[in-house]
Amino acid sequence: MVSADESFKPLLEAEKRIFEAIYNKAEVAVAYKSESEALNDLFKDSVEVIVIGRDLNGKEKDFFKQKNFPIVSGKICSDGIAFIVREDFPDSVLKFNDLQKIFRGEIREWSGINKSLPDLSIQIILDQSNSSNLQALNNSLTINLQSLNIFAAGSNKAATEYVRNNKNALGIIGSSWISDWEDAESRQLLKGLKVLLVQKGDTVSGPYQADLGKFGYPFSRDIYMITSNKKVGAGTAFVSFVASDRGQRIVLKSGLLPATMPGREINIKQ
Repeated sequence: MVSADESFKPLLEAEKRIFEAIYNKAEVAVAYKSESEALNDLFKDSVEVIVIGRDLNGKEKDFFKQKNFPIVSGKICSDGIAFIVREDFPDSVLKFNDLQKIFRGEIREWSGINKSLPDLSIQIILDQSNSSNLQALNNSLTINLQSLNIFAAGSNKAATEYVRNNKNALGIIGSSWISDWEDAESRQLLKGLKVLLVQKGDTVSGPYQADLGKFGYPFSRDIYMITSNKKVGAGTAFVSFVASDRGQRIVLKSGLLPATMPGREINIKQ
């Protein structure tokens, strides 16, 4: 059994589909929930594996050590936090400094950034009330929740739908949902939406594989699979698969940044 942050569902479903096709007697059950709920499942020893957007912190590692609970944690890839607006939004780039002011509550209307933008209150749309996407943003921005007009849609997919229907909305989703340009669901999800680029200094970047690779995008994060050595089953085999060359190729195809870049075979004919 695997508990995973819902932000990473598209990637994990792609990995699961190939894993079960290769090992046709194996079945991986994945429950998608919030990061805190996934961690709680690991604390209770009710799952083999969790997938979250960070490594365990010192306090969490101490908890497992005190319980004599052997834990193995491994980075599988990096993704980015994507800022989305409606397709008819009149700009395509947000400055990092303006994002800071928005999340501090210093800018409350779009026109406070630029007079050419709508004179509407900025409504921030999250996937869930205890969103790991927001927690990841807090590593780079000083967030004042009490000053924000903020709403949890219930999931990353629901957040895109809300933004599509509201001119004042600024959506925050995991880039896993929109990074695979060959995937029909990703393309459908982006219909009527625009992914904003972020300017920090002289660098303009987005939550895309190339920008994550250059470490230019300021809202990137590492995704970890964390497992207990107390249990060995389909979940731990799935972890090994995702970390393997084939699993990392699926990450690459999904538009995220693999933890280990897959090798290339070059045949030289004489």
